[in-house]
Amino acid sequence: MLDYLRQLDPLPRAVRQFQKRCDAVTTSSEDPTPDELAAILGLPMRKVIQWSRMVRASKTIPFETLPESVRRKVA
Repeated sequence: MLDYLRQLDPLPRAVRQFQKRCDAVTTSSEDPTPDELAAILGLPMRKVIQWSRMVRASKTIPFETLPESVRRKVA
């Protein structure tokens, strides 16, 4: 069952672990800069940027939150 669920996830496990670590770090009122995040997580800056883009691209957007003009084109 877990293997099946992992197949459905578009992100590799390392990126999901990165996302969880970032969420734990960014629970404060201020989000750290990418430089600070790289230092806190002990990762190269290039990896932080690459994985952050992957996480951002994988997020779903509710249809209702799209502007009306975009919804008309899609529907």
